[in-house]
Amino acid sequence: MKLIAIKILAFLFCVNCIFNVDPLSAQVLKVPYVSISPTNGPLWIAKEVNLFKKQNIDPQLIYIPGGTIIIQSMLAGEVNVANMAPPAAMAAWVKGADLAVVGSGLNRLLETVVTSPQITNPQELKGKRIGISRYGSLTDAALREALRHYHLTPDKDVIIVQAGGEGERLAALATKALDGAMLSGDQRFQAGKWVFTWLLI
Repeated sequence: MKLIAIKILAFLFCVNCIFNVDPLSAQVLKVPYVSISPTNGPLWIAKEVNLFKKQNIDPQLIYIPGGTIIIQSMLAGEVNVANMAPPAAMAAWVKGADLAVVGSGLNRLLETVVTSPQITNPQELKGKRIGISRYGSLTDAALREALRHYHLTPDKDVIIVQAGGEGERLAALATKALDGAMLSGDQRFQAGKWVFTWLLI
């Protein structure tokens, strides 16, 4: 809990420094977040306990599934800060975008390939359809790296499908529109309750 509080305060300090918040009036700050999962808990908690208001910030938390879409909104000047995984920002930065990753609250990947129980090992993913959020996102980069680790060629051995947010991917998996999906947090646990298997962790 103490670590979460420190992360929230560090985030607020960075926002204060970056945007030079006027102490006399609350500044509206649009903050997109990439997924509805526990990783965004500190952001939601900070809003619920009015930590932003204490810094004269009026946050508008906006759910935008897919880091690549958030990056497009940042490059268009619609938002200035975001709560998301670094891969999409790093990919844009490599191509010349003026972006910076300020910090990360996690030091490990929480995404998992979840499949039906009939698929018991990575080699059985050949010819299967696996859902990610969007091309260029964390789920895309993580899946491609995991497939290469198991000597599978992305887009050749395994079909990678843009399937939207975590809820949409879980629904597609449940209706058999997908053979597997990259899931994390409560969606991953819900899939486990529905007898789906965590294949690649």
